Amino acid sequence: IPRVKTSTDNHRRVLILKDSFGNALPGYLFYSFEEIHVVDTRYFTKNMVDYVNDNNITDIEYDKEAPNEERISSEQNSADFYFYDNKLESITIGR
Repeated sequence: IPRVKTSTDNHRRVLILKDSFGNALPGYLFYSFEEIHVVDTRYFTKNMVDYVNDNNITDIEYDKEAPNEERISSEQNSADFYFYDNKLESITIGR
């Protein structure tokens, strides 16, 4: 999983959930986050909730404009992230 440590010092870490259409996005976030984690949803096989909590992710960017059609139909292009006490509890993709 690509992880970029930037020179920004704000204790914010973003996880970008994307497919191939989201490849350009990380470059726009270098000055906004201390760490940028990039996950291609087509190939990620780990537990997402554990990954977010283990890496102290503070923000999640979900590329919902171009969802992975094999896992998410065109009608299910949203994601909800549920946090409790600063820990990710669950992720719901679709409606």
